[in-house]
Amino acid sequence: MKSKRSFRLGFFLAATLGSTGCSDSLGEEQTPIELNPSSLTEAQLSLQRIDKLYESNPVAALEAKQQLRPKLDEVNHLIARVELAPEHHVEFYDSGAGGLLIMERGPVENGHILRDEDVAGHSAVELYRRLTGGATPPEALVRAESLSEAHDGSHIMPARDEIVANPESSEGFAPDVTQSWTGADGQQWRDAACFKAGEFFGCFPNSTGHGWAHASAKTSFFRLGPYRGSVRLQASYNGGAWGSWVFFAGESVQYWQRSASYWACPWYEACGVQEYYIRQHRWDVLDADGDGYHFSHAFRSNCSWISCDNAP
Repeated sequence: MKSKRSFRLGFFLAATLGSTGCSDSLGEEQTPIELNPSSLTEAQLSLQRIDKLYESNPVAALEAKQQLRPKLDEVNHLIARVELAPEHHVEFYDSGAGGLLIMERGPVENGHILRDEDVAGHSAVELYRRLTGGATPPEALVRAESLSEAHDGSHIMPARDEIVANPESSEGFAPDVTQSWTGADGQQWRDAACFKAGEFFGCFPNSTGHGWAHASAKTSFFRLGPYRGSVRLQASYNGGAWGSWVFFAGESVQYWQRSASYWACPWYEACGVQEYYIRQHRWDVLDADGDGYHFSHAFRSNCSWISCDNAP
């Protein structure tokens, strides 16, 4: 059984919802899956139906997820996406109240591109430019990053030199696996993927059923590897649920999440120093009865701004 646990995230990847009908199982007349939900609540119900469909018809479930994707992007507040390879993406989300989440997701055998040094000390706008070789970032990403809860914007952050990197040359978290994770890979998950430090951290290979974690922190880090069935992940920030995704066996996911930031000096001082708020983050792994997944999380609160972006 899982115990209660907490964590904060930073960068997230998402799926989406579309419209038109999709029955829950072959040969049965049932209410079609809603692929054009108008709210997060409706989207979560659709993801539950897709998760159930996956048990009897994985191909239809994957098709439904793809049809659902554009709408889910909308209700999850996706603000930018970079495709690194087919089905391998880095995505940027506005988690509300100035919070930002970045997620990288792709097939297990692809490994991961992003490393701590790609994230720490760089804004999300800079990261987008680096991943795209200098492309102009979407206005929504620039606007989301400019939000501040504390001051009126009179402070101007000093410009940082950007390092344009080819993401294919990066060596991020890349577990030594060439196929999907399995239930026999628990020790390998502990060795290759688990966080081993932080104010609050945990390593949970071979999990099933409802898993959850929450904590007050400035940043948090999370890795997830489903190996049997499919699971739904729900994200909450500062007391409210804001995003929901479904992940299937064969996918590997990692996240960074930053709380909203503020200027750590009076408005009349041009100190150029920012700090993250300590906010409540919660993640729930849902619709996972009988399914199998590995996951690990870490939270940082006893740190200063950019240093908080480094996974412990």
